[in-house]
Amino acid sequence: MKVLSIQKVLSAQKSFSILKTFSLYRLLPLLFLGLLTFNTQADGLRFSETMSGYGTIDNLFRDIRVDLNITIDDIDAWKENPNHMASLQGQLVIDSTISHPVYGYLNILSPGNIGTCGQADDCYHLVYWMYIDDGKPDDSYFIGMKTVRNDSGFDVIDDMTTLVGCFTQTPDLPLSSAVSDICGSQLQFAWWDPANLYDFTTSFEVFDTPWWRYLLVPGKFLSIVFGNLAQVYFPWIWF
Repeated sequence: MKVLSIQKVLSAQKSFSILKTFSLYRLLPLLFLGLLTFNTQADGLRFSETMSGYGTIDNLFRDIRVDLNITIDDIDAWKENPNHMASLQGQLVIDSTISHPVYGYLNILSPGNIGTCGQADDCYHLVYWMYIDDGKPDDSYFIGMKTVRNDSGFDVIDDMTTLVGCFTQTPDLPLSSAVSDICGSQLQFAWWDPANLYDFTTSFEVFDTPWWRYLLVPGKFLSIVFGNLAQVYFPWIWF
């Protein structure tokens, strides 16, 4: 009887040890996911963006291209606060021959401010504001916006990648005026060009972020600027 009791105790200890080890292994994926999602620091991102199109400058219709380098120091703050601006700088190229430096910001404008969104909760704007260093006596600016809708259909991709705006000497020009037909300027991010998509995503540089979150930051950003279409056009990014 005494021997049997000892065997039972040993068997119970062995079973408990196996159960404890098994439970630990089951917890490891949860611990790993916790490391991925837990972050007390800001997620910063730098990237490059090229857009081409046309614009009215000094009452003349011109071919336009902008090559921009954009820095977002905190993606979450940038998304939630319309006054939290990302910085941008780059080059404005006119008629493929004339180039001017540009400086400015990129921020998010909430629904209801411009008619293209109305009161839709799943719609907002990306606002681009640029000072053009063209050496003219009167300062020159470009002010415009893209419209982002969280729609998974292909019909909205042109709206979400088209920067509609205005070349102006008025730095605080209302967006309602900047996107009117009077200004008539449009720049397009070439979503149909695989090379352009590749250059765009390979320009991503994550900073001020723990190493275990590096793969998540680009997907977070793309979900903001492309809505539900991000996973359609960037399937190689981890969302």
